[in-house]
Amino acid sequence: MLARECRFSDCTHTQECGCRVLEAVAGGELSQDRLESYHKMKRELAYLSERQHKSADRVEKERWRDVALFAREIKKYRKKR
Repeated sequence: MLARECRFSDCTHTQECGCRVLEAVAGGELSQDRLESYHKMKRELAYLSERQHKSADRVEKERWRDVALFAREIKKYRKKR
């Protein structure tokens, strides 16, 4: 696997010096299309991950909204008594 031969372990394979993947593309060992597909897949995974976290945050926000509404109802009920 070419990525393991990169100079840095967190290489993004875009413009880093010593990137074995970019060298392979320049040398014809790896097609540019394959590298572009890899970058597209990474973007899609990042998007899905971000969406999952937003959904979890949204669920938590709705829970606290429900708690706040319930607390208001209790206060109204106590004032009436």
